[in-house]
Amino acid sequence: KHSDIKIIWKDYPAELHDWLLGLTEVFDLTFPLENEPVNLVPCLLPEKQPKVGITSLKQASMYIALIQFSLVC
Repeated sequence: KHSDIKIIWKDYPAELHDWLLGLTEVFDLTFPLENEPVNLVPCLLPEKQPKVGITSLKQASMYIALIQFSLVC
């Protein structure tokens, strides 16, 4: 989540955070999710696709949020 950027990049000045996030997007290291303040970081996803029965966009968003939370903790 973009709200976690200040924690993730705490060693960098806050005025650089948006610029750093932009760089991660330009170099395809992260991918922004539409309509959400979240960037997906593919290299942090598990190698094997989990067996999850996702049947809706809402479920997919909740699953992504769960993955992101587990990566931050």
